[in-house]
Amino acid sequence: MRGASLETLRVHGLKSHDYHVWLERIMPIMIRGYVDEETWLVLAELSYFFRQLCAKELDREVVKKLDKQAPELLCKLEMLLPPRFFNPMQHMILHLPQEALLGSTVHTRWQYGPERENKKLRDQCGNKCKIEASIDEATLNKEVSNFTTKYYDEKIPTQHNQILRYNAANPDDVPKLGIFIGLGGTSRGMKRRKITNPEWGLIHSYVLKSMVEVKPYVEQFTQKYWKLRRDPTEQEENDLFVNGGGYGFINWFSTLAKIDPEMKPELKKIAQGFTSPVNAYDAYDVNRYRFHTHEYTQHRANRKTTNSGVLCEGSDGLHYYGRVEGIYELNYGFGKGLNPVVFKCHWFDPHRVKRKPEIGWVEVERSSIYARDDVYILATQAFQVFYLPYPCKNPKKRLQGWDV
Repeated sequence: MRGASLETLRVHGLKSHDYHVWLERIMPIMIRGYVDEETWLVLAELSYFFRQLCAKELDREVVKKLDKQAPELLCKLEMLLPPRFFNPMQHMILHLPQEALLGSTVHTRWQYGPERENKKLRDQCGNKCKIEASIDEATLNKEVSNFTTKYYDEKIPTQHNQILRYNAANPDDVPKLGIFIGLGGTSRGMKRRKITNPEWGLIHSYVLKSMVEVKPYVEQFTQKYWKLRRDPTEQEENDLFVNGGGYGFINWFSTLAKIDPEMKPELKKIAQGFTSPVNAYDAYDVNRYRFHTHEYTQHRANRKTTNSGVLCEGSDGLHYYGRVEGIYELNYGFGKGLNPVVFKCHWFDPHRVKRKPEIGWVEVERSSIYARDDVYILATQAFQVFYLPYPCKNPKKRLQGWDV
């Protein structure tokens, strides 16, 4: 960490943005276990206050709640800290929510943007003896190039016609199916991997269950082979999906696709299943995140980021936390750039998760394991998370084995 001194046990030399990251994300984890729980809850509440206030998007109702919360939070701090700690800067907490209501998001009023722009202008200065003229000439050249590139041919990549980072397929060629919405792009380490049963069946079953277009056929299959008067339970639905009619939904749907003239051609390709082997990757870009497999992350030398944490909301309403173990591109015969991607994940037990919504806190037991075999999700369903362990090693605090 920048500015950390192990000799003096102090952190110094940070920039204002560094302090924001420390206050909003790191400080509550760093001090828990070293102060009493009541003090920690107040400081964690302060951290969450600034995290909500400095978000990229603001909800007016949330900001109004922060406005009511600010005086109470300041009183709690005054009960914990000595009077000489407080000066006009600490009391600014009272006015920050009102400023956000009047002036919109905080980051649009920060000085980081103008400071970065000033740095760009200084970098454009080639002649230190004529600073203003040098910057003016560089800016003029930039504006001329910006104007003229607007009239380049569409096939020539420019800043107005950039090469797509993600799926580069022609939008007219993309099938109108739910699994193709938000396709991302592979970025590193392609290998061929053979998928055999039962793994092939688990992956294909999840793809079919995730498609809105397939649900009418699942209902038709259930009505045909469910003989009891009551509705099936979740476990009975899964058993029926796998073994209904003696051969299961996958085989029934594949056979139906060959004889049903009304079924869409795209669905018929999906019904036949994906080919094996598949392309396996170490990295994949989707939903504005870059995901890495856990194995690749662990073997990266001098890594500065960890991109294998994943979050997905289940059909049961629970939030599942885990890490990416494999990235597989499935070939259903739609052509290059139109292959859906699934993540094979190591999921933590969703019932071994602690939540404190009043401070935006989620704790996951690192050693817990999700016991079922449905460990696959579509890449477009994934959200990225980062796990941070507690530094406190005191066994009496019972923090070891839990990540935030």
